[in-house]
Amino acid sequence: MPITASPRQVVEALMQGISDGAWKELHAWFSNAAVVRYPFALPVPTQLEGQEAIQKYFAAVAKMPLKLQMRNMVVHETSDPEVVVAEWNYDGLVTTTGRAFRV
Repeated sequence: MPITASPRQVVEALMQGISDGAWKELHAWFSNAAVVRYPFALPVPTQLEGQEAIQKYFAAVAKMPLKLQMRNMVVHETSDPEVVVAEWNYDGLVTTTGRAFRV
């Protein structure tokens, strides 16, 4: 992880890491002060606070029979140089059943 990575570079690296299934390394891109919000998570929106919570989340995801491939990512810059907003699609596969899906 480059120390001088921009927010855009961090988001791009995270999405590539997810596509590569590099779940054990992804938390390293976050600081201890990081907040990750999943506003559309079911059954309720989820918020992760801090690197440890993010690491636990990614460790749980790594155990799922799931493969995700990011597509069509667009990163929007904001007036705050520390904040970007990213949009993307996932092509997904449930590895135990072979069922494909798109998010």
